[in-house]
Amino acid sequence: MTRIFSFIGHSNSGKTTLIARIITELKKRRYSVGAVKSSSVACEVDSKGKDSYRLREKGADPVLLVSKSDIALFSQNNGDNPKDLIERYFPNSDFVLIEGGKNWNGIKKIEVIAALEKRLPLKEKPIAIISDERVDAHIPQFKRDEVEEIVNLLEKENG
Repeated sequence: MTRIFSFIGHSNSGKTTLIARIITELKKRRYSVGAVKSSSVACEVDSKGKDSYRLREKGADPVLLVSKSDIALFSQNNGDNPKDLIERYFPNSDFVLIEGGKNWNGIKKIEVIAALEKRLPLKEKPIAIISDERVDAHIPQFKRDEVEEIVNLLEKENG
């Protein structure tokens, strides 16, 4: 079963840097890891005039772009449940780490807080807080450099 965790926090709170370090530790422990970047704005990867754009414009969905070194999959987001998308696109991953997705229901969240930031208003209580300053909360809390301890928590949780 894929363990899914969403790392949430204000912009520039260090989410991506932390996730990158966690991926390194998970890979060291021989796990397969996928990653998702949630964005509040449309992805402008495919552009008008490109062949892949034209194929999508005519109704092909999905469209797979393949080069010698990379693969990109373009598909319309029809408001699918994020967990369903992860199951579809990451069926063989032990872990999937999401940067963002604070409003995605049913996915365990870890809140990343930079110095002097206010906590996010959340519908669901996070399973942990990452902050170099003590936060008044009754859930596990880790400093940013405690990556091994954070991964230990992820291993115990059933994302």
